[in-house]
Amino acid sequence: MHILSHQNRSEFLACPQLIRFEYGEGRDGFEPTLLIKGNTLLLKYIVLGVPMQLAFAMCEGRLLYALKVFDDGEDGGILWSIAEGEQELKGIRGLARGETLVAFLFNEAVVNVAWNDWPALKRPEDLSAWADTAELGPIDHAEYRGVAKGLLEQLHSTAKSNGEWLVLDIGNRSDWESIRNFHITNKNQSSLIDLFSTNEGNQQEQIGVWLTDSLNFSENIIGRRSIRAIKLEN
Repeated sequence: MHILSHQNRSEFLACPQLIRFEYGEGRDGFEPTLLIKGNTLLLKYIVLGVPMQLAFAMCEGRLLYALKVFDDGEDGGILWSIAEGEQELKGIRGLARGETLVAFLFNEAVVNVAWNDWPALKRPEDLSAWADTAELGPIDHAEYRGVAKGLLEQLHSTAKSNGEWLVLDIGNRSDWESIRNFHITNKNQSSLIDLFSTNEGNQQEQIGVWLTDSLNFSENIIGRRSIRAIKLEN
């Protein structure tokens, strides 16, 4: 299980779908860590093993990274972020060195529901140099979306690295590890979130319980940040 930092948790509460890199501490030391927040339907596609690609590009001096999920055949969704902090770049540099990539999935209620790792990804050329030269600092993703749109549309139309994008194939993995989470509500009732449950209706009800029970906590955060997921179709 991954415990989000205060900054990442605030962002994940405020943004419906996004990804963030970290250089998190695991059982064997620090490791490149990919945090993925999406709705339950998208996460179910991921754990069922649909193809995915992790991609990187330079965008006006900033390092843009994206996760392309082929949840609709050749069409699919792209979750993206612009690197803002040094921890993100440390995680990306670790990936470029060939270190094991660990990914954690978070649902609508920002509950970590599954994880997986990739110990032998191909080292992406030029990625270390991009990370070393990338500018850092907070940005407004809503304003940056227009700048990034052309690059994201290009990623949607290509499946390989080119002059703009470095692309890694990371999908087709159906061996995700489940994380079962229990929440004790303010009415002293137990609510279980299990992404792998076959009772779809009950799980949607439990997500609703988690969201409404924590509404007072998150109401001052929701809406301050932009959506960072796009659906592109031919």
